[in-house]
Amino acid sequence: EKSTSAYDARDDAQAKMIILKEKADKDMQQHNTEMKELVRIIDHDRKLKEFMGIKGQERQEDPQLVAWRQKKEAQEAEKKKESQEDSVETYEAAFHKIKEMTGE
Repeated sequence: EKSTSAYDARDDAQAKMIILKEKADKDMQQHNTEMKELVRIIDHDRKLKEFMGIKGQERQEDPQLVAWRQKKEAQEAEKKKESQEDSVETYEAAFHKIKEMTGE
């Protein structure tokens, strides 16, 4: 009878050990899954912070681009000035023609 109870106790202990080992394995898998997710979130936050830091910086414009823009603006201003001068001349010529026709 002692040997039967010892055998049963051994059997129960082995069953408990198997259950605890399975629980430990399951907990380890859950821990690893949670760690992977946390690492992913931290990495995403780090990349987002880096991106926003770069995005917030003032851009350094290319000197050639700045010179090109200034040249283009000067050309447009010159064209506008010439156009206005041409308009004044056209109005003056029309005014003189009208004056001649009316005889004044």
